[in-house]
Amino acid sequence: MSRILFIISCFLFVSQSTFINDLEYLTEINNNVVIGIFTQPSDSDYVDYPSSQYSYLAASYVKFVEMAGARVVPIPYEADNSVLEKYFQGINGIIIPGGASELDTPTGPSKFTKAVAYMLNRALQLNDAGQVFPVLGICMGFQTLHYIISGYKTPFLFRVYGENGISHSLENGDRSFALYKDFDDDTYQLIQTNQYFYYSHNWGVSPDLYKKYPSLDTFFQITGTNQDSKGQVFVASMQGKQYPVYGVQYHPEKNIFEWKVSAPHSYLAVKVSANHIDSFINYARQNTNQFNEEQLKKAIIYNFNTVQEKNASFVQVYFFKNGELNL
Repeated sequence: MSRILFIISCFLFVSQSTFINDLEYLTEINNNVVIGIFTQPSDSDYVDYPSSQYSYLAASYVKFVEMAGARVVPIPYEADNSVLEKYFQGINGIIIPGGASELDTPTGPSKFTKAVAYMLNRALQLNDAGQVFPVLGICMGFQTLHYIISGYKTPFLFRVYGENGISHSLENGDRSFALYKDFDDDTYQLIQTNQYFYYSHNWGVSPDLYKKYPSLDTFFQITGTNQDSKGQVFVASMQGKQYPVYGVQYHPEKNIFEWKVSAPHSYLAVKVSANHIDSFINYARQNTNQFNEEQLKKAIIYNFNTVQEKNASFVQVYFFKNGELNL
């Protein structure tokens, strides 16, 4: 009897060790994660909140982070680098959201792009120093990452057709993509045959851009593609080869929290989206940046109320007066 128990205990130890090794990238260090999400200039449709005075943040991104057990502070795109640095010192990861903000101007990168670039460079520096600091770009944020890493080369986008409100399955997916790591084999197979990824974009990144601008190919690994209604291939997802920098052209947050659009809300569509943010937050748990109590109390999203703006495609929106978010 004791021999049988010994064999079983050895089996359990090996199985548990294998399980732990498989989940090594999920090692939890910090269980009080704070994620910074960039604001952007208010949209022209929001007549009561002109872009000359306000920035905004869709509430779905905040809920998306909170459902994975983290908190949110909005990062003011209009802030100077000294203020951005204060935010950087307190957050454990960054999300660059979707939207319709100007990324490049006739004179170079926009203020929004410059703010993102500052924080991205700081994230890379911290990773180089040995501490994990993840960055996630969604839709416009995904495009912003390409613009910055290309060295602000233009043109960096091409016109896509039939993509403004449509769901796709994944094509040419890479199982090693960090945000797919939590998918079981059945779920991963399903995303390649079912339309769980919701897109809302008029512009895309061509895989050929990686050949045109070698810095993109050096930095990023393409982990999935899709095609528009004219058969043009665009990059659906990518990740940094050496850094925890991730990007998706689609909108995982909309499957769960947005009801003004035709995003899929099935059980599996929601599960797939939830796995994306769970994986991202688990990387952020490896970062030990921390606000002091006074700073966090001032910066936390709980200080602000959502607005149900009738002209918005979002169910709820946060609006911020310019300068209101300065630490």
